[in-house]
Amino acid sequence: MKILIITEHLNFTNGVAKHLLYFLKGFNNKHDHQITIICGGGDAISSFKPLVENILIWSFIKHENRSIKNIFKSVMKLFYFQKVNNFNIIHTHNHYAANIAFFISLITKAKVIQTVHGIIEPIGKLKHYPSKYFIVVNEHIIKYLVKEERKDLGQIVLVRNGIQIVNNIKKQKNPKLRIISAGRFTKIKAFDVYLNAIALLSVETKNKVDFYLTGKGEEFDFLNSLIKSLDIQVNVLIEQEQLTDLLLTTDILINPTRSTYEGFPMTIVEAAFTKNLIISSDFLGYDSILKNGNNCMIFGINDTYALAERITYAVENYDNLNVLVENMYNLAVKEFSIEKMINKTLDFYKRI
Repeated sequence: MKILIITEHLNFTNGVAKHLLYFLKGFNNKHDHQITIICGGGDAISSFKPLVENILIWSFIKHENRSIKNIFKSVMKLFYFQKVNNFNIIHTHNHYAANIAFFISLITKAKVIQTVHGIIEPIGKLKHYPSKYFIVVNEHIIKYLVKEERKDLGQIVLVRNGIQIVNNIKKQKNPKLRIISAGRFTKIKAFDVYLNAIALLSVETKNKVDFYLTGKGEEFDFLNSLIKSLDIQVNVLIEQEQLTDLLLTTDILINPTRSTYEGFPMTIVEAAFTKNLIISSDFLGYDSILKNGNNCMIFGINDTYALAERITYAVENYDNLNVLVENMYNLAVKEFSIEKMINKTLDFYKRI
């Protein structure tokens, strides 16, 4: 098959880009299909180039550059590109690209798949789910598409984010516990909740921990100023090309997201495979995988005090919580293997 993937940005600190990178690394080694990518740019493009037939950068196809002119330009360029290349599958990874690809599907034989990485806020004029076929990363998205969008259940498949399993894990031993939070520095990721929770901890607890924050984004300056105003010690690191390497040196991951439309965060999967204890907010859809007291610790969205309590308990009882870490690791191996993601995606390609 000839497959065209259209996405927004290929950045290291981006869950969709990570999803694609893991997929292509595994897919490239096992299958002889041709894959081309169209994207709007990004700092991780060099990592993708060896894995695909070609990468084209079309800045006008980015959602942030949307306009009537650019929609028309995108449709026309994609039409001629499809006419020349005759892709069997056009696989889109955001709703803006899905709308453009939808028009192409009306006048060509290409089948268009839209991966829904999270429920989209009901704003804007464009349809959020224009496609006929869907891949979703969590169960609650299936329910939403069927109930709210009236989509056909038979044309939706659940494919969890897969990553390469880290075998023979060798965790770095540190003088103090290392707690980390990672992701895009945006308001929705709620790193302010993480930092404010650190400020609430007792001096005794703080002295037992080295705190880390890593990522990139629009709230970088705000988060650094918040750290100073709270007078807390947090190691702020630039985005990590290989987050799993960093997670092998840490002990606990905090996922404080306040999102009500999250799919399933890649950082949680990466933390599970590197045997970090996971402390997460109860974002929409968390309970498809995360079970409080069984494989993780859960706190309410925006509840800084509850997060501080969970951190304190985890620090004081860390050695007794290894069963949670092992349970999450074993579940991740079962549900988030890269082989499972590739095989289910390829089966869906073939079916349609």
